[in-house]
Amino acid sequence: MALKDIFLAVLVTLLWGTNFVAIKLSLVSFPPFLQLALRFVFACFPLIFFIKKPNCSKLLIFKFSLLIWICQLSAIAFGLYLGMPAALCSLLMQTQTIFTVLLSSIFFYYRPKKLELIGITLAFVGVSMIAIHGRGQFSWVTFVLVLFAAFSVAMGNLLFKGQTQKINMLSLIIWSCLIPPLPMFFASFMVDGWETICLACITFKWSSLFAILYSSFFATIVATTCYAYLLEKYEPARIVPFTMLTPIFGALASTFILKERLTQECLMAAAFIIMGVFINQLAKRMPKQKLFIEEKGVSLKQAA
Repeated sequence: MALKDIFLAVLVTLLWGTNFVAIKLSLVSFPPFLQLALRFVFACFPLIFFIKKPNCSKLLIFKFSLLIWICQLSAIAFGLYLGMPAALCSLLMQTQTIFTVLLSSIFFYYRPKKLELIGITLAFVGVSMIAIHGRGQFSWVTFVLVLFAAFSVAMGNLLFKGQTQKINMLSLIIWSCLIPPLPMFFASFMVDGWETICLACITFKWSSLFAILYSSFFATIVATTCYAYLLEKYEPARIVPFTMLTPIFGALASTFILKERLTQECLMAAAFIIMGVFINQLAKRMPKQKLFIEEKGVSLKQAA
């Protein structure tokens, strides 16, 4: 990977790691579905009036919005709302790495090198250490919700592989944000009720509103656009391991902003994660796999 792309991948994880804290702060004033609805309203308006529609199918826009926005973020929001600590949530989301490598092997015949597997294994050991150390701090419901969010991201990671035309990712991000607001507002109305919605909009804290704005612009538009660009340029199994840096930034942000204490075990686990990502990047760049898509047969074949 080019040095600038490595820097970009680290920046993405920084924005996403701190975003878990932003979500936690926004949930102080807004219930989960309402928080998501407002997040995507701010993300697509007014930019949608100045950006052309993406040059891709409506089905791809819908799949992207469903997996990355609705499924992932709804599960994360409810997990945090039900008591999952921000640092542990950012940690458990790293199981997306395992899901992505497995799905890449199944659907795209990707064969990771031994050095890549060693790096991923070391990083996952660090993730497991924090997960074990955090037992008793979260319920099974929140645990399953976050794992579901991680699986949704893994599915979304593979959406752009095999595309025959280059997609304007910023355009895709903005226009896909147009889909979630109405379903999220309706879900909030059904779950929370009109009185709760009105009360939240009247009595909200400014810190919660600024947290939503941060999530809308930096975590949604900037970070996701950069991440999609990297996935389009490199194999998913080469980019996704970088996301294991996210819990480190999430833990640091939780320590300074939410006053969550970073234990010695967490620091040791963070060292494993950084070591794993570093070793993963030592592996030589895999030759780009050529994929052929038969539109009529809806089949995917690997080049011989």
